Amino acid sequence: MIIRTLKDNRITAYGKDLGDAGFASVRYGMGRGIDDRIAIIVTSNKADSAKQVIREMGLE
Repeated sequence: MIIRTLKDNRITAYGKDLGDAGFASVRYGMGRGIDDRIAIIVTSNKADSAKQVIREMGLE
C-alpha cells in the first residue's frame, strides 16, 4: 500500500524483506512470517517527499 501510494506520487520506491517473510513463504507456504518487517527504499533526493506522503497516510 505504501509503495503503491509513493509511486502514485511519482516517487520511485521498492520494498526489501528484512525479516523471515521470504523463508516462511518457502518453508511453510505462508505469505508473511512472524518477523515481517519491510524496508521501503527511495532515492535520497525523494526521501523528504516520501516521508511527507507516509505522514499524510497516517503511517509515520
